[in-house]
Amino acid sequence: MEKSNKKVFGFPKTSIGLCGAVLGTALIASVAVGTNASADEVSNAQANNTTNATVTTVASATTTQNNESPKEIPSSVENVTQSEAVDTVNNAQSTLASDVKTAQDKGVTVNESTKKEEVVINDDNATEKTNEVLADLKDQDQTVKNAQENVEAVDKKAEALATSTANVDQVKKDADKAGVPVTVTTTDSKPEYTSTEGLSGKDLRDAQDRNTATYESSVDSAIVKQNASAKTAKEQLDAYNKAYIDYKNGVVSSTGLTWSNGVQLEAGQGAQAMTGNEQVIDWSDGTLKSAAKYATQGTDLSENKDATFNSIFKIDGTGTVNVKNTTKGDVALTFSNIVSSGATSNYVALWGAPNGGISWSVFGLVNGANTGGGIGEGASGSGGAGNVVLTHINSYDLGVETSDSVSVFTFNDIDNDQTISNLQGVDSTTVETGSNVTSGQGSYGAGPGDVSQASGHFLDSNSVRWIYKDSKPRKISLNHATSGNNTSIVAGIFGEDSNIPVEPKKPSLALQKVTVSKPSVEVTVHYYEMKETPKPETPAVPETPQTPVVYTPEARQTPTYQAPAQLPQTGESETKAAVAIGISSLLIAAGLTVSAKQKRH
Repeated sequence: MEKSNKKVFGFPKTSIGLCGAVLGTALIASVAVGTNASADEVSNAQANNTTNATVTTVASATTTQNNESPKEIPSSVENVTQSEAVDTVNNAQSTLASDVKTAQDKGVTVNESTKKEEVVINDDNATEKTNEVLADLKDQDQTVKNAQENVEAVDKKAEALATSTANVDQVKKDADKAGVPVTVTTTDSKPEYTSTEGLSGKDLRDAQDRNTATYESSVDSAIVKQNASAKTAKEQLDAYNKAYIDYKNGVVSSTGLTWSNGVQLEAGQGAQAMTGNEQVIDWSDGTLKSAAKYATQGTDLSENKDATFNSIFKIDGTGTVNVKNTTKGDVALTFSNIVSSGATSNYVALWGAPNGGISWSVFGLVNGANTGGGIGEGASGSGGAGNVVLTHINSYDLGVETSDSVSVFTFNDIDNDQTISNLQGVDSTTVETGSNVTSGQGSYGAGPGDVSQASGHFLDSNSVRWIYKDSKPRKISLNHATSGNNTSIVAGIFGEDSNIPVEPKKPSLALQKVTVSKPSVEVTVHYYEMKETPKPETPAVPETPQTPVVYTPEARQTPTYQAPAQLPQTGESETKAAVAIGISSLLIAAGLTVSAKQKRH
């Protein structure tokens, strides 16, 4: 057999091998179809990648929203979305509601609208509408807080007024306990407040501020009035209580008056102050002072030993001597109608001792010899002789006037057959008399003997005391006389015996209370509901239908293997062609297989 050098190209003649070749070819075509993308797709992908690499996300200028209510409502926001606008307003309204609750707890009347005001927002006006709502909410919140401040200021003043009123009530309570009558007058102060009806915002705040100032001023005036009445009434009540306690304990009160170290004696109308050194007699040392001494104390100077003779006044008919600076003001003593045995001149010597009474001796001088009895108030001794001698004093009238109030008057040293009568200015009094004093038909007298001192400190056996029901300046008059032939009449008034324990008179207290009406503090608030406008949906664009591919069988040909080339990225049409070629190759391979089987048979 001759060996042929002809080369045969094709697939091995086995069904398996041919089918595998065909499938392999189809697989290659399939892979080529799956791995290739159109040029348009590649270009778009590259463009998208480029865009993503250059875009930077810009955060909104609005502060990140949260669900917590801010302590202060913001004045404005910038660049908010609709959702952020809703959150911002809701948080602001939560702050307003919280401040409303606090104000209500403090006593502010807050009228909350139950209907919310609807505000429609969209992407274009969200910021503008939000700022409008925030401005109103902030103004309302400021009004609520201002109202709370006014209520707190009013309440603080009301507490001060209540404290003052409590002091008034306490004085009344103390007076009732002491049994002291008290009258309480209540006045209702009605301040003129500014009407707040129809006001809101700053106008309402200003009006409420003015009303608070008016209330505070009215309360200040009320407190001054109440405190003044309480202070005065308390002082009167305290003085009464002290006087009553002293009275119960036997402590004397300043019902009368006494001589003091600061007393000064001054000559008034009709009286002439003498030095005491005037030569008026032709016996002893010849002085007026010696004449007064012997006339008052007697020849042996044994009577009225408390007397001093440094203040002697000559009385011409009627004369007044002013006793100044006693323990209770001044006392004016007026001597008149001096009855004597032919006296050519009449004199009064005055003296006193601290805490004692005001004392005096009335005496006179006459030209001629002493013809009767002795010398002195008690006519002791053997009498005197000479050209100018002491004469007998029978009586005189006395007027007493005090500058200050007294409730007790005493007359001391009624002895040596003396009487006092024709008393004026002692009506409606309680009279107390010493053991040696007798009374009858408005007169008081005592028997012979010099048994008391005119300036004595205490009410003694020869004194009379008149006790008045009230205390006031007094005018008293009387006649003082003696039945004996005495060269003087000695007496005294007031002294420690005029200061006695006396039950004090209950004062009539007057208290004032003032009420001040509070201004009305009322505000109204309303809330908002923000309505978002949804974005319109973009209608879907329908897909463009693809042109159907019509299969046209190609002529049979022997397939030759060709390495797959990288297809250019030309798009969808090239992909469809590759699919068609793959299908044709499969059909051709199937035809060749059938033909081979026929030949073997």
